[in-house]
Amino acid sequence: MEFDRVLFADLLKKAKGDRSINRFGDETKVDSGYISRLLRCRTVNPPSAMIIAKIAEKALNKVTVSELMIAAGYMGSFSEPDIPEAVINNQPAKQQAIDDSQADALASFLKELKERPLLSQVFDQLKELSDDKLQRALKIIKMIKEMGD
Repeated sequence: MEFDRVLFADLLKKAKGDRSINRFGDETKVDSGYISRLLRCRTVNPPSAMIIAKIAEKALNKVTVSELMIAAGYMGSFSEPDIPEAVINNQPAKQQAIDDSQADALASFLKELKERPLLSQVFDQLKELSDDKLQRALKIIKMIKEMGD
């Protein structure tokens, strides 16, 4: 995964909408000069997850944080995870070495994954990561969550 400057610029332009760069910078609390460089593909490194979260929070035209994270190279493209129907419906597909409360929590989580495509997509990406990369992803998620609080 690498920073796709052109895709990011296209998404940023869409997220900005008809607002001026200065107004968009003020609303997102991101330096307007930096936004301008991103729009003109003049940056080598992708914006941080915190910058992406700020942009996504004020984005127009249904631009999502996931789309921006993919373009920045932090996440790969998404595919629907393969979740067995028996698990989604809280029916054990085979004997598991977990207690009932864990089974209920797992079934509930898997059902929510199926009902919420973005959560499903994020989980699909996270389950493929090494432990080190998973820790970094969790830190990014925590930063984004703290920004919302």
